[in-house]
Amino acid sequence: MKIRVNLKVKANSEVETSIELIVRPSDTVASIKQKVAGAQLIPFPELSLLLDGNVLADEAKLAASRVGEGTSLTLEVKATEASLTQQFADLLQARDLSSDELGLMYCYKHGASINQALKILGFEGKLLEFIAKQKSLTIENGTVSVARTDTSLKPFSAVEGVEEILKAHGSMEIKELSAKFTQKFGVNLSSIVGTRPGEFLAKEKEKFVVYGRGMVSLQGAQKKRDLSPPGLEGPPGLGGPPGLGGDAPPGLGGSAPPGLSRKMPIQVDEDYPIDNHKFLELHDRVHSQSFNSQVVQRVNDIVGVLSDTAFLDIDHVVIGGSVGKGTMISGNVVANVVLFLCGLPFQNHRSWHDSLLKATAGVIGQDALATLGIESVQVAADCIQITVQGQDPLSLNLFLSPCFGSYQKTIQSLKEQNADDRQSYASAFAKEGTQFVARQPSTIKMTIRLVKWWRDQQEWYGRLSRPSDELLELCAIYSAVQTKPADQKEAIANLMSLLSRFEQVKVVWSNYYSKEDVWTPLLQQRPLLMDPTNPFVNVADSETFDPAELMVLAKCTRFFW
Repeated sequence: MKIRVNLKVKANSEVETSIELIVRPSDTVASIKQKVAGAQLIPFPELSLLLDGNVLADEAKLAASRVGEGTSLTLEVKATEASLTQQFADLLQARDLSSDELGLMYCYKHGASINQALKILGFEGKLLEFIAKQKSLTIENGTVSVARTDTSLKPFSAVEGVEEILKAHGSMEIKELSAKFTQKFGVNLSSIVGTRPGEFLAKEKEKFVVYGRGMVSLQGAQKKRDLSPPGLEGPPGLGGPPGLGGDAPPGLGGSAPPGLSRKMPIQVDEDYPIDNHKFLELHDRVHSQSFNSQVVQRVNDIVGVLSDTAFLDIDHVVIGGSVGKGTMISGNVVANVVLFLCGLPFQNHRSWHDSLLKATAGVIGQDALATLGIESVQVAADCIQITVQGQDPLSLNLFLSPCFGSYQKTIQSLKEQNADDRQSYASAFAKEGTQFVARQPSTIKMTIRLVKWWRDQQEWYGRLSRPSDELLELCAIYSAVQTKPADQKEAIANLMSLLSRFEQVKVVWSNYYSKEDVWTPLLQQRPLLMDPTNPFVNVADSETFDPAELMVLAKCTRFFW
C-alpha cells in the first residue's frame, strides 16, 4: 500500500518535505522511520512518527496503528546543535581529527554529510564556524578535539605527557611531538616547560634521546629498533595479529619474509646521500592540507548531488578510495563511493546489478553532467566510472551494494555463496576497509603517499604489473608495524626491501576476522597479502597481479638521483 510521510524538522520550521512510500501492513513504525531517514539523508536519531498528532510506538506495526492506503503521517526530526555536537564528540573520543577526517568519519557513521546535517539545522555557516561556537569542542591548526576542562598541567607533568605520546607513536620529529602535545592536553609544551621543546627534551636524558635533525625517542627505543623487529601487531586502536612463529602466515602464527625476520632486520643504506628532509619536501609537493580539503569538499558535493538526484532507496553512503582513506596525491585522486541500498537481495547478484547500474548511470548522465563538471560517465563491469574535470582530475567509481546490516552478517552471507559470487560483493566491506587505512598514524599515510608517487613515476609494461593502491597501502602498513622506522627515509628503505622480496610475502591480518573465517584455499597461495577486512580476498592473487616487475624496480630504483 502507498502512504505519505510529511517530514518536519523542529530545528528549522521552513524545512517541510512530503514523500510517498510503498509499505506493507506488517512493517513496523521503526522500519518506516529508518527508511525515511535513509532516503532523506537525516543523520539525527531522535525521530517521532505521528498519526493525527499522536506518536506511534516503534515496535507497533502499521496495521495495528490504523495506517492504511493513502494515510498521511508526520515524521518529526529533533535536530539541535547540542545533538550534532555530541555526535562530533563521540567521533573524537578515540583521537583528535582534522576537519576533513571528521567529515568523512561522520558520513561513515551517520550516512550523511556534515553539510547536510548543518542544512537540516538551518545553520548557514561552515563546519569550522559551527565548531567555533561550541564550548565543548576546540579547533587549532585545522584539528578538532573535545575541549578539556582541566588544562592546569604542572611543569613536571610535561615529562609524563611527552612519554605517553612517544609510547603511542614511537620516534617522531620534535615539531610533530609539540603539535600532538597541544592537541592532547590543550596547552602548548613550551608554555609549560618555559623553554624550547628541543632544549627541554635534551635535558631529560633519563627519559628521552634527541638525535638527527630534530628527532626524539624514548630512552632505549633506538637500541630496541636496532634489534630484530617484534612480533606483528596492529596499529594503535585497531588491534592486531598475534606474534610470529611456525609455518602459517603472519597474523596466524607464521614467519615473516626475508628482510623482515627476527634474524635479518631490514637495514637502511647509510651511504645513500639523501636525508629525511628530502622525503618530507617531496611529500609536501604531492600532498598538502589545502589540496586535501579541496578534493574532499568536491567529493562531498558530488556525492550529495548524486544522492539527491538518484531514484535509489539509499540506506547510507561510504566514501572510500584514496580520498576516503586520506592517501591521495596530486595527479592520482580516486574516490570509491558505495551506495548501500535497502531491499536488494543478498544473492543472485547478476540478476539485478547490471540493469541497476545502467539505470543509475542514465540518471547521472542526464542531470549531473553540467552542474558537477562531469566529463564522462561509463558503466564498467562492477561500477559506474565517473571522470570529473578540474585542476586535479578526479576519478569517482560508484558502486551499488545491498545493506547487510552488520559486518558479521556480511561475512556470514558471503560464506554461503560460491567463490565467483563472493567477488561481486567486495564493495560491501568498503567501510571497514577504508577505516583500516584512514586510522593509521600520519607517518604511515605519508609513506603510502610517497610510494604511490614512486609507482606513478615508473613505466609498467602491463595492467597486471602495476601494483594497486590497496596493495601498496597494505605493504606500507605491514612494513611500518614490523620495523618501526625512525623517519621517512628509513620507512621507504624498509618498504622497498619488502617489495623487492614480494613473492615471498605471507601476511594475514586479524583485526576484523579470525583464522576460521579465512577461505582455506587462500592460505596456500604465494605471495599472500590478505585483505584485512575481507577474508575471501588475496590482494596479491596471481590472477590479478604479477610481482616480477615490482620486485626488480624496488631493488634497483631510488626516489632521488
